[in-house]
Amino acid sequence: MKDKIIRIERGATKSGGMMFKCQTAEGNTVNFFDKQYSMFLDYHLELKDLKPGEVVRWKQFPIEVAMYKIGNYWSIGDVSKRPIFAIPDVSVFDVKPYRELARNWAFSAANHSTVVYLDTETTGLTEDAEIISISIVDAHTSEVLLSTLIRPSSLDKITDEITELTGITRLQADTAPRFEQIQGAILVHTLAKNVMAYNVSFDRKMIERECIRHKLPIPAPLAWIDAMEYVAMAYSDYNPDTEQFIHIKLTEAVAKAGLQVSDAHSALGDCLMMRNLLIKMALPETETPEVRDAMNAPVGFGD
Repeated sequence: MKDKIIRIERGATKSGGMMFKCQTAEGNTVNFFDKQYSMFLDYHLELKDLKPGEVVRWKQFPIEVAMYKIGNYWSIGDVSKRPIFAIPDVSVFDVKPYRELARNWAFSAANHSTVVYLDTETTGLTEDAEIISISIVDAHTSEVLLSTLIRPSSLDKITDEITELTGITRLQADTAPRFEQIQGAILVHTLAKNVMAYNVSFDRKMIERECIRHKLPIPAPLAWIDAMEYVAMAYSDYNPDTEQFIHIKLTEAVAKAGLQVSDAHSALGDCLMMRNLLIKMALPETETPEVRDAMNAPVGFGD
């Protein structure tokens, strides 16, 4: 059958060989490999420098191919000669400027006196979930401004699954202060600050929901900043279909940066991992003694 290729993505076989994933105008998916590459020599200029995950599109001038089916899979039998005027829709996406943008952002964030890192642990993701731990760390000095467990309205909300995830037990939370007792500290340490969190919309929503439930003032920092967006620019792949960088977990980003994953899913542990990650992001190609000292610096606790 005849079809037209409108999208080519560079992939790789399990053995590291060449592979290209193609999408056709009829909605079919077909791959071609090393042995079939000679059929695409007319398109060598656009394909030769593609890296795994990178995409080139041909919607305006689709590549006409003859395809046949083997079992459940399509294969390419022939590729029509490239029209002399045919050009791809857009050039190959270049991630380098975005990596540099992420580096500059991380440098500013890690050194700015108004930035604080914030993280919460909760009893779940539902509407009635409550905060059971919160930490706030000064990005510039690494001082721990606030780190405390919080007693929920019912200890039964701390299920075995939540304990397994966060390490927080009902016994520990039973003697912890309630949210209304530490909300004043949250207000103080976020006032006139840029509050940064990983997936900040979740932490912000949880804090605001608790304040509303207890009829307390809602924190109003200078800004709420999502570190996840810039971390994706630095360490994740670009998805040409959504035209966005793919979000990854904090622990995955930390591992990709070559740093140690420690105390994951504890509020303080996540704050400190975020701190170390941004220091590393700021100088991604540099492992100077100063950078190592900064990432291993002792952490001081505020009054």
